[in-house]
Amino acid sequence: MSFALFAQNQAELPAGTWRATIKGAIKEIPFLLEIKKTASKSYEIDILNGKERLSLKEIQQNGNQITVPLHIFDAQIVATLNPETNILEGVFQKLYTKQPYELPFKAVFGQKDRFVKNSQKTKQSFTGKYEVEFMFANGITKAVGVFEEKNGILEGTFLSPTGDYRFLEGVVFGTNSGDSLQMSCFDGEHLYLFEAKRDEKGEILEGIFYSGRGQGVRWTAKRNENAKLPDAYALSENIKPDAKIDLTFPAIKGGVFSTNDAKYKGKPLIIQLFGTWCPNCMDETQFLAKWYKENSQKGIELIGLDFEYKNDLEYAKNRVQKVINRFSVTYDFAFAGDISEENRQKA
Repeated sequence: MSFALFAQNQAELPAGTWRATIKGAIKEIPFLLEIKKTASKSYEIDILNGKERLSLKEIQQNGNQITVPLHIFDAQIVATLNPETNILEGVFQKLYTKQPYELPFKAVFGQKDRFVKNSQKTKQSFTGKYEVEFMFANGITKAVGVFEEKNGILEGTFLSPTGDYRFLEGVVFGTNSGDSLQMSCFDGEHLYLFEAKRDEKGEILEGIFYSGRGQGVRWTAKRNENAKLPDAYALSENIKPDAKIDLTFPAIKGGVFSTNDAKYKGKPLIIQLFGTWCPNCMDETQFLAKWYKENSQKGIELIGLDFEYKNDLEYAKNRVQKVINRFSVTYDFAFAGDISEENRQKA
């Protein structure tokens, strides 16, 4: 439910599109917001990323200051409105980190372009599939880029073996030194900015990937309509295929979860590895919540094993309950601990 705390001198947020930026370690990462006033005279805010809209419904206001909890994530934006300029300025905060995580935030009402447009056209379209390499400090990660360009606007994502880079949106433009692209995304938890230039033949992209407080990662992409990810079933294996799965963890709703419980006996059991900080888990949970309601009567069960950044059961209960409420989840969750390598191996 949306709500706001109104005072007599409460500033009014203009309804409509705002261009927002969060300043990372090196660059500002842009995205769009749409602010809507509800029938109850409170506010809702949508984060716009390509075809995705993330709806934020718990906006709190005190005078000129607003606090915006960011969807299911343990993060928020706190900003103050200048009513003369219709500019919001403040900070983006992650609340679960051991060390303070705070980045400058700014939003300007009425600006509808994510990036500054360039009228110089590209030599050829960026639409297509690409084989991609990210040069991270700990090694190269291979991915698949999927882009669609229309009227100078570029949408798409990068698919990796462990997830994707969300709904990216940006622009393409020609320059004297070659065609270029800029794409960005803010999903409430992660900040992404991709920049790249294309070679004269139109086959190779080279650029930098910026993420939050990161210093930038070099990436390259080669057009290849046959590019694909490794076989998902080859990424992990059961080293003891004849062993019985025997898991016991604290249940989010209280008590203890065990794969030996009568509820699961003799039934296929799907185990979801999950975290409330994970946007791909958010998508997965939204899908599984609906799927489970449609299939639970067929004798199949589902349990979500929750891994958090804090090894704190009460914290996990609070965060997971927010997800349950948001997506009307009817299957169970258990707390598997923090996201250390040791605990992931236990699962």
